[in-house]
Amino acid sequence: MTARPSAAGGPTPAPVRVPGRLGARAGMLTAALAAMVASIGLAWRNSSLEFAPASAWVPGYCHVTYDGYSYCDTGYVAFGIGTRVGGPVAGTSLQIRVMVVVAAALLLWAARSRRTAAARAGVVVGVLGLFVGGVSVTSGRLLYAVGLAVAATVLYRAGLLARPGRTRAPRYPATT
Repeated sequence: MTARPSAAGGPTPAPVRVPGRLGARAGMLTAALAAMVASIGLAWRNSSLEFAPASAWVPGYCHVTYDGYSYCDTGYVAFGIGTRVGGPVAGTSLQIRVMVVVAAALLLWAARSRRTAAARAGVVVGVLGLFVGGVSVTSGRLLYAVGLAVAATVLYRAGLLARPGRTRAPRYPATT
């Protein structure tokens, strides 16, 4: 590449390729983040047992006492707590929806701004998000885990998730 003239009149150096750019893997990262966010719409819990206030009408009844008189009671309303069993619960109605969006936003910000701290925070929030609300094997959790693993792999190969104190040179194909 030839040097271009700058506004000051001198030549400007040719653009330098930044090591560890996402390049062709940007599509994989986009698909992984989309999978993470799409997992919110799938089941994150197998079933639910909900406790709710319940009331029941107890009708009156008539009874005969020992001395032969008949007494009739009026009905009354009994208050208590009832349970209801529901079907699979989607991530949209659980607290996980916040952690999924925060993790995806941190990972996207890390990829765009090349910040290693944001990449680490995004992975930590993402892993913690897997355990919010218990551990179960559901379609939402599996899709989220696969999306998080792919996103972490892409960021690791781009050099954003190297261990502290160790630098990892990004892999490039051999050129001749």
